[in-house]
Amino acid sequence: MLGVITDKINWTSSFLLILLGSTIAIIGDYYTVFAGLLITAIATMKIMFSFEVTSERANKQSARYLMLYNTSHLIISDEELLNRLVNIQEDDNRPWASLAYPAMLQASQVLGRPTDIQLTWYEKLMAFLADSVPVR
Repeated sequence: MLGVITDKINWTSSFLLILLGSTIAIIGDYYTVFAGLLITAIATMKIMFSFEVTSERANKQSARYLMLYNTSHLIISDEELLNRLVNIQEDDNRPWASLAYPAMLQASQVLGRPTDIQLTWYEKLMAFLADSVPVR
């Protein structure tokens, strides 16, 4: 989920930078200053938070967990499985708090397990933006 939402933020902010940058010449006096400040704020946000880097790291970690899950039947001992899991967890991103419960709810729904997790409106919004499964 983190990879999806940070990738969307990166693409949206890049699009806005291009759109706003191209309209500065067209827009009049008052809006030029506002557009310039907005472009500066978006560019600063992209640099500070590095959404594209976070997205790529989250996607790679997701692939590593999936590979471990798909090959877990080939692992001989529980100790080896635990070692591989700990090795993967060392490189984990710190997830956003607003995505924690949506991720747990999505995992429960995918695994077919009942859950009593109730999401706040903000968590529902973040789950929607992260292309999560339908939430209640």
